[in-house]
This record gives sequence, C-alpha cells and structure tokens, in this order.
Amino acid sequence: MEEIRGAQTGAGTAPSAASRGRRGPLRMLRRRQVLLVDKDTLFSKRVSLIVLAVLDMIGVLTMLLQLTGSGFPQSMDEFNARWDDDNLVDEFWFAPLFTSLIFPILGLVGSLLLWRWPLWLYCTFAFLSIALRTHFLYEAGKLEGLEEQTPLLLDMILLTSCIFLQVYVFQSASMLALLIGRLRMQNTINEAGESRPLRRGSTRTEER
Repeated sequence: MEEIRGAQTGAGTAPSAASRGRRGPLRMLRRRQVLLVDKDTLFSKRVSLIVLAVLDMIGVLTMLLQLTGSGFPQSMDEFNARWDDDNLVDEFWFAPLFTSLIFPILGLVGSLLLWRWPLWLYCTFAFLSIALRTHFLYEAGKLEGLEEQTPLLLDMILLTSCIFLQVYVFQSASMLALLIGRLRMQNTINEAGESRPLRRGSTRTEER
C-alpha cells in the first residue's frame, strides 16, 4: 500500500515539477517586469531602421555632391550636369563614399534577417560618419564671411540634417541589435527549461 501511495504521489508531482522547470527560467525575466520580446514587437523597429537606412544612403550621395565640384547643386540643371560629368568618378571622395554605401545595405540585411553583427557594423559606420560630418561642419563654419553665403548655408543645413539623421540611425540600429540579443536569450532559456530533466522522485516512481 505504501509503495502504491508513493507511486501515486510521485506521479502526481511529476507534471507539476516539469511545469515548474519550464516556467522557472521565464520567472527570471518577469521578476522585474521585463517585457518579453518576440518578432512581432520588433516589427516597428525593423521598419524604422529600413527607412532610416534608405535616407542614410541618400545622405551619403548628398555628401558626395557637397565634396565634389563646386559644392551641392542649387538647381536641377546643375544637378543633372553634375551626374553626367565624367570627371565625377575621378574625384577623391567618389570611391570611399560609394564604398561606404555597403554599410546601410548591411543595416538593411541585419534588420530583415535579424542578424546582430551587420547592425553593430552599421552603428560603427554611423558613429564615424557623425564625427566626419561634424568636422566638415566646423570647417564650413570657419568659411563664414569669406565665401558666398547661400551655398555655404545650404551645405551647413545639409550637414546638420545628416548628423541628426545618423544619430537616429545609431540609436535605432543599436536598439534593434540589443532586442535581437534578448530574443535569442529568451529562446535559449525556453529551450533549456523544456529540456530540463524531471526531479529524482518522479524518475524513481517510473522505475517502480
């Protein structure tokens, strides 16, 4: 009789022990009211980063036009003439700026595939671009009063706008990378909780 009761109580506690084992790791995340992350909650972050990456590529092309020729074009005719100019390819800034377009593309890949390393590379590029544009903005400020005001003011407005844009790029890409890391941590904890063995008491009752 005692063995039967022990088997019954052991069998009765086995499911609760298993469920506690599965729910236990998630309590670590809920203990301080941490919001659990899933792919649906990342949707808005991914969409915003995609939009910012496209705008960032436009900002790189804008920077190319600022650093070549006589500055940023002030009319559509001048804009079309600049792109049709064969000497644009021979400019010093053409190769590095066109090569840097790979980093916004990496940001797009990281946001679409939920990969962290392209996002961190994109964050590094955004930080370096902020520093470079700030230096150009400082140099443009020193030319105040020495050159024509209209093109200089246009360059300063474009530089400032692109700096603010890349601040948002850095914030969005780093936040998405951190959320992806939390999502993977949750999945790892869930898998560990589901594969955790039952308590010794339940295994003994099964042997009996």
